[in-house]
Amino acid sequence: MVQVNHNTEDHPAETPFDVLPPGEYVVVLDKAERKALKDERKGARLACEFTVIEGDAEGRKLFGSFNLWYKDPEDAEKGDKTKRISEAQFSALINAAGLVAVGDTDELIGIPVVAVVKVRPASGAYDAQNEIKTFKLRDGSTPRVGAAQKSTGDTTKPARTGASWRK
Repeated sequence: MVQVNHNTEDHPAETPFDVLPPGEYVVVLDKAERKALKDERKGARLACEFTVIEGDAEGRKLFGSFNLWYKDPEDAEKGDKTKRISEAQFSALINAAGLVAVGDTDELIGIPVVAVVKVRPASGAYDAQNEIKTFKLRDGSTPRVGAAQKSTGDTTKPARTGASWRK
C-alpha cells in the first residue's frame, strides 16, 4: 500500500480542453524533444509543445511534430516524401522565428511566431484535435529567407527561459 494523502478539494480533476477553433495563434515553443516513432524501424520525430501567448486562448497548449528522421523500410519513396514535407514544415517554423538555420531547438525556444491551426475531425477512437499546418512571422508576413538571420549555432549559451515575449 502507498500512502498518498490526496484531497480532491485541494487538487480538482482537470477538465479536458475542447479543440481551439481554426485560425492563427501567436505561440512560443516551450520544449522540443526527439521521440522514437511507434514503429522504431521508421525512425524518430521532433515532438514540440507550444503555448498560445495572446488572445482568448492565452495559456493553451498546442502540439506538433516533425518527422525529421523518418524512413520507411518498405517504401523508400514514401519515406523520402514524408521527410521532405516535415523538413519544409520545420523550415517554416525556423523562418517565422526570423532565422535561416538552427543548430539546436533551444535556439527557437521563446520566440513568438504565428501558428496556423486547423481542426482534424474525430476519427475512430480519436477525438477531434488541433493540427498546426504552418507558421508565419508575427506581423503576418511571409518570411523572406534573405531577411532572416542565420543562427550562430552556439549551443553553449543557455536556453531562453521565462516570458521573453512579454516585453
